[in-house]
Amino acid sequence: MALDTDDPESDSDSDADDEATQHDPAARRRRRREALDRVEASRAEQGGVDPALYWSILPVLIFWGTRQVASSQLAIGLGFAAAVVVFWLNRRRKKGVIAWIALAGLLIVSGSAVAGLVLDSEKAYLSSDPIGDGITVLVALISVAVGRPIMGMVVCEVFPRFSSHLKATDRVFVIATLLLAAKDLTTGVARIFLLDGLDTDGYLIFSRVVSWPVNALYFYIAYRLIDRANRDAIRRSVGDEAA
Repeated sequence: MALDTDDPESDSDSDADDEATQHDPAARRRRRREALDRVEASRAEQGGVDPALYWSILPVLIFWGTRQVASSQLAIGLGFAAAVVVFWLNRRRKKGVIAWIALAGLLIVSGSAVAGLVLDSEKAYLSSDPIGDGITVLVALISVAVGRPIMGMVVCEVFPRFSSHLKATDRVFVIATLLLAAKDLTTGVARIFLLDGLDTDGYLIFSRVVSWPVNALYFYIAYRLIDRANRDAIRRSVGDEAA
């Protein structure tokens, strides 16, 4: 004879919560955010491509397209507006360290946009690229110096499975953070020379040609290092339990 293990009190509590949520806009928004967080965590665990990667290209495309048919000031204004929209979209989806990084990026773009509009200079606006690289180098080195490598915090936030066996302060994250500093130092210096030596169209094309392969190589190497460290940590944990 099968036993009914359902808890009527638990079911009634759940129904009451659902009914309360339907009449509480804040609760509905919270539930939507929680559902979105679960989807984002699942995508990260499966190695899916974050839509934010595509959104981040929009300001550059809008700036480039507008300058072909209108003034540089309008192009800068629309490019900056697109950056604000992208930040707002990411703000609704991101939190923690990633949210602070996005805010820092917006502040850098805001400063360069103001300089570009005041000086009527497209290159002043585009200087946000090497400036952002330089700030990343400083943040990476400082984070290592204080014992809290930025890559450890970012990876453990974006890929929760790594935080089960690795600490954000582990040596592999120190290495990944130092590699990040070296990568952004390389792309930052290259962008300075490209910005000085090329026109706007040439810079937009060649700066991406330089940075994208370097970024792809960095993320591949960093992921391999962290994944290997995670597997080693799992093996040690299993060995300790067996012993």
